[in-house]
Amino acid sequence: MKNNRKFNWVLLGFFVVTLVGCKTLQETAMSKKVTKPAGVTLLSEQEMRDTLVGNTYAGDSVRYPGSTYIEFIRPDGKIKGLWNGTDRYTGEWAISGNVICAKYPSTSNCSTMSKSGDTIYWYDLDGTTEGGYSKVTSGDSQNLGQ
Repeated sequence: MKNNRKFNWVLLGFFVVTLVGCKTLQETAMSKKVTKPAGVTLLSEQEMRDTLVGNTYAGDSVRYPGSTYIEFIRPDGKIKGLWNGTDRYTGEWAISGNVICAKYPSTSNCSTMSKSGDTIYWYDLDGTTEGGYSKVTSGDSQNLGQ
């Protein structure tokens, strides 16, 4: 019985350290520093929310040339996506200041953005345009939200 208690305390300590060391997406977004790209007006937190939440955006992947994505940003913090027209995926999002962070099953990233008409331009936090651009459509235009 005594050894079992010691194991329980070690296990509890592991979980406490694990939980304390984890940041939520919101905390991650809040902690990011942004280098503003030259000549670009970045969207504010409210402008980002108005542009993305409850809407769909689509584009060609810059990080994975030849690949396409479509994502619906649900108001509950979930992302529903379609990769290359066939592979469905899910993720989570959080916005703080002018930073959006997204977490997917195999990766995560934080970006900022500007907008011109129905096109949003994604910027890495160091000010580069590595994220490329996406076209925004109103609502769940691809029925991804289920």
